[in-house]
Amino acid sequence: MKLFNAVLSVFILTSAPCWADSKEETCPPEKEIAPLNWKSAKSIKEHMVYKLVPVKGEQTIAPNIVLYDPSLADTFSEIYLERTENLDDGERFTLHIIAQYSDKKQRNYSKAKTPKGKPLNFSKQSQSKLNCDSEDTCQYQEKMEIGIDFFEIVDVVTSRLEFTLIGDMGEESNSIKVPGKYFLAMMQSIQAE
Repeated sequence: MKLFNAVLSVFILTSAPCWADSKEETCPPEKEIAPLNWKSAKSIKEHMVYKLVPVKGEQTIAPNIVLYDPSLADTFSEIYLERTENLDDGERFTLHIIAQYSDKKQRNYSKAKTPKGKPLNFSKQSQSKLNCDSEDTCQYQEKMEIGIDFFEIVDVVTSRLEFTLIGDMGEESNSIKVPGKYFLAMMQSIQAE
């Protein structure tokens, strides 16, 4: 017992400079995450966030796709995949989409479909007018979700998920392409948990 106390005391005393001032050179360096490489499932997986949420259970959140395709930034602030697992609902995959844009009127997104015309499991969460810069143009926000089942994710792992959001403006809506490596990273995260 005396040996344990002595070892513990030495550990505390040698670690004290790290606790007192984290800028000290005696502290071990923190592991840095490399910049995100969208062509590598391993890199995407390293940038995922893992949580335990009381109501939702286990939650895995993948990085924001808008960072992958900057052309989406004119219309979207966030597009990310979430995997939740709990006793009530089992395992669920949801693609969250937050559209934030300036336009003359709200786009009122109401559905999503693949290039072959297959409808996706779309649900609207909210929509709001944020502010108006002039009489003609206002800034709007719409929050949506697309439910994706496990087999759909397996199908797009080797290619990509491509879909179009459709609203009041019709077929000129926004086309979004999510790389297959993104879904592969999510599938690999399931094994890691």
